[in-house]
Amino acid sequence: MSHQLARRWFTTSEYNRMAEAGILTEDDRVELIDGEIVAMSPIGSRHAACVNRLNMLLSRQVGQAFIVSVQNPITISDYSEPEPDLAVLRWRVSGHCHCATAIRGHLALISCTPEVSLTGKMRLPA
Repeated sequence: MSHQLARRWFTTSEYNRMAEAGILTEDDRVELIDGEIVAMSPIGSRHAACVNRLNMLLSRQVGQAFIVSVQNPITISDYSEPEPDLAVLRWRVSGHCHCATAIRGHLALISCTPEVSLTGKMRLPA
């Protein structure tokens, strides 16, 4: 007789509270995708070089009109907070600081790996 384990999906709020409580740390290298906490791939030298090169190129192109965010979390729904390698974002004022983390403000989310994207389509290789 087999038992099926119950799955628990987390909201971005719950996910962030886990980090604030120390349950998740920066050393865990995880992100929230469709309510599931997913391990991120390690960053190798080729990957780091790709991210650095794209950061330089994109920053030159967008200037001060936008922000190029590097490997920072982006809240895209109540159940997803991925950490894309790069994101081109519009500035918005939120509370006491200027931040750029809402999905409404993103222009592009970029990953430097050839794995399947959040939409199920293949990402372009680095």
